Amino acid sequence: MPGYDKIPTYLNPEQRHALTQIPPDLSDRDIARYYTFTEKERDLINRRRRASNRLEFAVQLALLKFPGRTLMEVKEVPRAVLTAIAEQVDVPASA
Repeated sequence: MPGYDKIPTYLNPEQRHALTQIPPDLSDRDIARYYTFTEKERDLINRRRRASNRLEFAVQLALLKFPGRTLMEVKEVPRAVLTAIAEQVDVPASA
């Protein structure tokens, strides 16, 4: 689109990357705050039949909550975050 090349950027690539990724050193408290599902969210997740689909949907939903990105934009989900999400939906993190 014409004109977009003239939009100033205020963040360097490293800063932009940091804003789109999950910090690897989140505390248990932060994980609980950012990634705990409501009852309605769990009901929505549990509509998926297969365990792997429930986990994938739950991870997508969680990433939309924090850091506000899709799984395609987040390069790596820390193991602790994945485990916390999997426990909430009663699915092994390896699913």
